[in-house]
Amino acid sequence: MLEEGIQNPKEPKERSESPLPTPAELQKETFPVKKAPPIIRHIRPPDGTPPRSPISALVNPCPRMRKPDVARFYFPRGPPPTQIEIAKKRNQIAAFFKNGPLNRAQFRIIVTDVLDLSSYCTDNIWSKCGLMKNDTISQDIFSQYYEQELEDITDPKVRLFCILKNDTRNKILRENLQSIMMDLVERHPGLRFLEQSPSFHSKYMETVIERVFYTVGNEFDDGLTLNMIRRSNFYDCLSLLDQERDINDIFDYFSYEHFYVIYCKFWELDNDHDFILNAEDLKPYAESSLIDLVCERVAHGYGEPCNGPKAGTMTYRDFIHFIISEEDKQTPRSVRYWFRILDADADGILSFYEIEKFWLQQAEKIKQISPEEFHFANVQAQLLDMIRPRLEGGFTLEEIKQSGVANLFYNMIFNLNKFAIHEQRDPYRIEQMRANPQMSDWDRFAQIEYIRYAASEEEDLEDTTSM
Repeated sequence: MLEEGIQNPKEPKERSESPLPTPAELQKETFPVKKAPPIIRHIRPPDGTPPRSPISALVNPCPRMRKPDVARFYFPRGPPPTQIEIAKKRNQIAAFFKNGPLNRAQFRIIVTDVLDLSSYCTDNIWSKCGLMKNDTISQDIFSQYYEQELEDITDPKVRLFCILKNDTRNKILRENLQSIMMDLVERHPGLRFLEQSPSFHSKYMETVIERVFYTVGNEFDDGLTLNMIRRSNFYDCLSLLDQERDINDIFDYFSYEHFYVIYCKFWELDNDHDFILNAEDLKPYAESSLIDLVCERVAHGYGEPCNGPKAGTMTYRDFIHFIISEEDKQTPRSVRYWFRILDADADGILSFYEIEKFWLQQAEKIKQISPEEFHFANVQAQLLDMIRPRLEGGFTLEEIKQSGVANLFYNMIFNLNKFAIHEQRDPYRIEQMRANPQMSDWDRFAQIEYIRYAASEEEDLEDTTSM
């Protein structure tokens, strides 16, 4: 038996050389011929969740819907002109060029009538077209520039921005206004007397440009953006230059009388006439009405960054910002200026601890002119009544802005003379404010000071002639 089993062992089944089944064997064993795998119509969700819709994963029951056509509604440069308006402008341009190329004087009518801009923008367009002052401009050259840069603009403020801006920065820089100012000094009838005083041309131009940047711009940006130009009255004031023969009637930016006051105030303080001021130079301003601590912080650039050659010094440009902020504390920019001066720890809250540091110097000034003693607790109560802050521990910038009495608030802390004038309720000053409500505090100050300077010069002239 044993031998028989050894001689005739049970033969094993034949196996494929490959250890894995062939595709044919797999298909035969797993999926019967002519039968498809079942489609799962419903999957039971986990407990606590709503059932899913029994939709096959192989069929898309919701075909993609075509997106509706939505007309464009946002135009950064304003709504575009219609084809009729485009054709009308092109016909106007062609009519002006019917006799051939134009020089700068002839081209100014296109600037005013076609582009709706001040004629004093002519040189900027000349430069954009790559022309020199003595060149003439042909219809082809101007049309190419106009169709590429200006034709799709209907808002004249946007057109003004595109003509003046620095193409690299996409902002209007100070040097971009130089051409306007040079043309203004050369041509405006209200400035013809400056022909005899060319040394003052640059200072007048610098003053106007800095006033534009002070009023229109932002203290921490060296350029003017499109939105700044849109929100401002710069376009309107620029257009007035072609209409007003007396430039002093344009209070904003261009008034020569305002420049005269600013320059004379600076000259009085700049004893060595190097056009650089420090805190000591600033202290005599307005009969020493400002406390020393304020003068020091102004000169060190806490109100706005200064451009002096070293720390603690300020230039004529910085002085322009200072004097306008000091004489008109109601504007948003001046409110910010003086808030930063007082906010010693720069935490955005003007605490009574900070205010008291300034008030102590103010109290010393009061003692020199009045025997009456003023306690800080009384000052604190008055400031709270003025502003009514949400938290009694201090004041925020927005609360001072919205109070409408920012000038009284600041003057009470560090400008004794101005606060005393308000407390006296000067009837002449009140009548002046009622007679000219359109004038700002800065306008009234500049007007009074110019009259005073003019009267003083006449007296000096009379004394000289009588000798």
